[in-house]
Amino acid sequence: MIEQLEAIHRRFGMYQESLKSVTKKGRDGAAEIKAMMDGFRQNMPESLGGEKVVSMRDFSDGSIPELPLSNVIQFLTEQGSIVTARPSGTEPKIKFYVSVNRDLGPDDDYHQAKLELNGRIEKLLLSFLS
Repeated sequence: MIEQLEAIHRRFGMYQESLKSVTKKGRDGAAEIKAMMDGFRQNMPESLGGEKVVSMRDFSDGSIPELPLSNVIQFLTEQGSIVTARPSGTEPKIKFYVSVNRDLGPDDDYHQAKLELNGRIEKLLLSFLS
């Protein structure tokens, strides 16, 4: 089974995803999260985790007509990573969804590639947590 998965990754690319929830305390926490989202909208980061941000999608402004309005922002990096920020509507919590990928050549070490993707995820998440 593992050999089949590796063959798929070598053919189509290797993808890794992760989620990090950040909970703030009380009413002040909700205000912090709102300020965080407002800050993202007003000043798109130039880079995240050492990866250059090339675009931002804002799902709250109607610029993506095929999707409903939602308080969600997505950053896309030059390396193809996607980081999505979505605050909770009912509690002072924000979730960061991270997706990274890379091509995997026939001579690339499979386990090393997985470690590299996990390292990229950690760096991207630290951009929001520090």
